Amino acid sequence: MGEVTITVNGRPYRMACEDGQEPHLRGLGADLANRVQELAGQVGKVGDAQLLVMAALIAADEAQVASTAGGGAGDDEAVRSLMAERDALIAERDAALAALDAAEAAARKRPNTTAAEAALATAQKARDALAADLARAEAARQALLAERDALKAAEADATATIADLTGRVAKLARSLTPA
Repeated sequence: MGEVTITVNGRPYRMACEDGQEPHLRGLGADLANRVQELAGQVGKVGDAQLLVMAALIAADEAQVASTAGGGAGDDEAVRSLMAERDALIAERDAALAALDAAEAAARKRPNTTAAEAALATAQKARDALAADLARAEAARQALLAERDALKAAEADATATIADLTGRVAKLARSLTPA
């Protein structure tokens, strides 16, 4: 078992942890110490327990907002994946159009040829299918971009709400502090 000492608001706290988790726990402790120090500056003189509860509530709120928001990095990866798929479909479409142009040119050279007409019809069907696939991929990309923008707006709203709640908690804590 590993052990780490974390100092929060000038007081040391010894914490046990799994071996190898010490750096992670130190990082979490530093984050908590910074949060408590920031709160102490905002609310004034309150007890350590109250500061720790306030910091824990803010961290829990941020975690809840982050889990509700869905994690934007995955959305960006999905958008990149769809864009790559769209680019591949465009390349396929361009190749099919080139084949269609070649089939049409061959059909013009040999009018009334059944094989040329069949090739032309097949190429046109392939072009239509690729165009439909491309339209679906583009619609999916647009939907993901809109969802990503909505998530960013929700994140901004959540950040504003956290700031408002932090101010309210600070005000409440000041009102509870004996004069």
